[in-house]
Amino acid sequence: MLATVGGGHPIASFRATVSELGLETLSEEDITAEVAPSVDIEQGLFNVIGLGQRVDQELTAKRPRARWLISRVIRHFMNERKRQRLHQRLNQDTRNAKAFAEHNVYLMTALQPRG
Repeated sequence: MLATVGGGHPIASFRATVSELGLETLSEEDITAEVAPSVDIEQGLFNVIGLGQRVDQELTAKRPRARWLISRVIRHFMNERKRQRLHQRLNQDTRNAKAFAEHNVYLMTALQPRG
């Protein structure tokens, strides 16, 4: 399963909560297109970190016991799903500005008490 970029709250839930709290929206600006390029920068950084596979290869070749221990510690603290998501983040390009904009809405919202 590929993870989508984001992690915010569904917009319908946000709007329902605003209403439940007795607030009204004064203004709302969708800034999704403006923030989406930052995901490409973040992904580029993660891909650079992902090049650490060379470190893993070196450990496997030169320090197999240390590599085995590190692997066991990681498996103890991270289940398979988390390891797959980490692999995706470090070694793939599925987290990008286009995917972010397709799955997220980032809003700047001014609220006030209904009255």
